[in-house]
Amino acid sequence: MKGTTTRILILAGLALVIQGIAYSARLGLKPAHVEKPDRDFLQMDLGLNDWTSETIDLKSENPELYGRIGADVVVDRVYRSPAGETMKLHCAVFREYDVGAFHLPTNCYRSQGWQLDNQESITLEGPDGTKSVNLLTWTQGGKQTELACYWYQLDEHIVLSRLDLGIARWKLGGRETWPPLVKVLITGVMVDPERSPGQMHEFAQRVYSWINSPVDQLNSTPSAVPANPAN
Repeated sequence: MKGTTTRILILAGLALVIQGIAYSARLGLKPAHVEKPDRDFLQMDLGLNDWTSETIDLKSENPELYGRIGADVVVDRVYRSPAGETMKLHCAVFREYDVGAFHLPTNCYRSQGWQLDNQESITLEGPDGTKSVNLLTWTQGGKQTELACYWYQLDEHIVLSRLDLGIARWKLGGRETWPPLVKVLITGVMVDPERSPGQMHEFAQRVYSWINSPVDQLNSTPSAVPANPAN
């Protein structure tokens, strides 16, 4: 009986230690203050050659969905080419990291019956060097094919999963003020298997460059995206 009691006390003590470590880790991963974005995401201008763009006011058109996103800033735009091709941009800025990380695009696609057909890594160039993000090909019902490129960005860190977010937060540990978490999701129907992935890559590069450009350069006239970008 005495041995059993001792083991129970040891296990209880270990449980308390583990809980204490976990609590301390959560405190270390939670910033004291998250700063506001240093740029107006609603004014994002990507200069997409002769493509036209339309802004979607999600807050007015679908307030329930807008509320579920839980972001401080939400940007939704549709870009259309003269040939009828479309790309949709969803960009959201979060000052509450856990809310933003909950909305992983891969989970949303799968929950709506989409099947992942292909996943490849594409590179984006920025002031902190080359970063890799995923370009995903989804199909639904064996008929519709859609491309999707997404990433989260926390400071200079690219986040593609909850694990990535945890690592990025550890790297920011010790800072009093942390940057907001930015989510980017670009989608488009696969029109031309030879050209569509290249177009999305070019579009993703334009978005990434805008997010990471110095604020005083955002009003400069952007160069047009090539009409037929290489894959």
